[in-house]
Amino acid sequence: MIICWFGNYETHYSRNKILIDGLRQNGVTIIECGDTRKGLRPYWSLLKKLKGLHNEYDYIHCAYPVHLSIFIALFQKKPIIVDAFESLYDTAVYDRKQYGRFHPLALILLLIDVLTVKLAYKVITDTQEHKDYFSKWRNPEDIFVISVGAHSQEFYPINIKEKNDRYLVQFHGSYNRLQGIEKIVDAANILREDTSIHFRFIGTGQQYKRIQKLVTLYNLVNITFIPWLTIPELNKSLNEADVILGIFGDTKKTNRVVPNKLFQGLAVRKPVITKDTVAIRRLFTENELSLVHNTGNDIAKAITELKNNSGLANRLAINGYDKITKGYTEKVLAQQLLEIF
Repeated sequence: MIICWFGNYETHYSRNKILIDGLRQNGVTIIECGDTRKGLRPYWSLLKKLKGLHNEYDYIHCAYPVHLSIFIALFQKKPIIVDAFESLYDTAVYDRKQYGRFHPLALILLLIDVLTVKLAYKVITDTQEHKDYFSKWRNPEDIFVISVGAHSQEFYPINIKEKNDRYLVQFHGSYNRLQGIEKIVDAANILREDTSIHFRFIGTGQQYKRIQKLVTLYNLVNITFIPWLTIPELNKSLNEADVILGIFGDTKKTNRVVPNKLFQGLAVRKPVITKDTVAIRRLFTENELSLVHNTGNDIAKAITELKNNSGLANRLAINGYDKITKGYTEKVLAQQLLEIF
């Protein structure tokens, strides 16, 4: 089978890399037809590249971020699969609050969302909750769920020779509303008197300066900020940590996603604390994750419990790791995509 992997996508973004590498491990030939430039510049280039392939593949997969790419993909003859990984409208209006519900630009994003799933032959997304969301505009029988997962060759346990002086709690990710980072800061403030616990925040994003100001306002010295790391560096940092934090936001999107960081934390055999949501409980139980209400107090309690109960922490880490290695690696997830093709 030959699949054209198409669009304005980043090859090394985890969603794309996991599925591309997994398909190749399953013997599929991938023709990458992409352009990573920003704005509208890539799309004329993508059209020319696509025409040059002369439909010599079996399917075209419009990769995340799929929006706009599908309109170019209409200029070829093979069935189109789209990865509706997120809703542009929901992200801009409810998650990031960039526009009001009826702002003209918001309505354009909504139209793109609708056309994206309507024009495709088949649609994939990452959770049942996202499937339910997009089923408003497309028959649910044409929408399939493939979880995010973790890349087994990028995130895995390693031996860290140097032991931490303090119990290291790590968050990594973009600073947007679904992350609920202010709840983590609240937890750090609650635990400020316990000098044996330290927090490490990795990444940047929309709310980065706001979170820094909040840390300064609380006069916290138990949080260290680190910019984005390379994948090998991130794997090392995850292995250094004692516990990994997931997401704790209040947005609708928070309740529909199971984020990369959760899979990555489990893939390195660490206990993970995250908000208790229906989407996460579809995949994991309390035997594999520490599931909490998204308040600073509950996050702080969970951190303290895992710090003081190594048996519980080890059990969660081992059970979560087993779940990931058996069902959420690139090869397994790509097999699910192959069934759709």
